[in-house]
Amino acid sequence: MLSLSLPAGWRFLHWEGFDRPAVGEGGNLWPGVDTPDRPGRIEVPVPARNGDSIVGYTLWVISNDGRVVGQVEIVIRVTIS
Repeated sequence: MLSLSLPAGWRFLHWEGFDRPAVGEGGNLWPGVDTPDRPGRIEVPVPARNGDSIVGYTLWVISNDGRVVGQVEIVIRVTIS
């Protein structure tokens, strides 16, 4: 698992993601997860396969006062040995 944290003043609303091999076929989709308690930190999965993978997360966030909602997309390459 990977821990994602937001700066002060922001909370998570929802997240979803995917992983796939960096080279070749196959992949996983992680279905959307609502976070009704609006945490400032969440745990998200990482690939279960060894080797290089591309991992993506789409995060919906909300400000503490509820006036601003935003979306952040993160795509990274990871190596599991």
